[in-house]
Amino acid sequence: MQVKELIRMVNEEGKSIYNISESEGFSRGTLRQRLIKFGYKFDDESKKWFYTGTNEIEPLDYEICYPSKSKQQPTANLKNSIGAESTDFFTALLQLPLESNKVTNSFKTDKALVDRMKKFIEQVSLPVGKIYSLAVYEFLEKYEPILKELKNSKK
Repeated sequence: MQVKELIRMVNEEGKSIYNISESEGFSRGTLRQRLIKFGYKFDDESKKWFYTGTNEIEPLDYEICYPSKSKQQPTANLKNSIGAESTDFFTALLQLPLESNKVTNSFKTDKALVDRMKKFIEQVSLPVGKIYSLAVYEFLEKYEPILKELKNSKK
């Protein structure tokens, strides 16, 4: 669900943000806290949410109902679930096999790719490192078997 959908449901349809939060499988205050994080405030007088954030562009198209790690039930077969077309981005992130050892790495790449990635990261509001880890993981899952097959065919 995007921010604009939640705002419409609460402001125009008069639905309770707490009830929506629970119906989406979250704790009562989760969606309220996420709206506040995105720069929204609730006006007690009008009983409506308004954007008061510092960004020039209101984050209406941002995802607000990404799954909570504690509420998510990972599937048993990680490789199949991440590769499945029906698996969404957030489920893939939650199922990413990350070790506790973290490294910092720098590299040079095309500016346009980095700009696209930054825009994506802004929209999902998740840790940069996890998103890059998922990108590297999916790349390796896709191309390591191809490389292995090429090496085997040369023997």
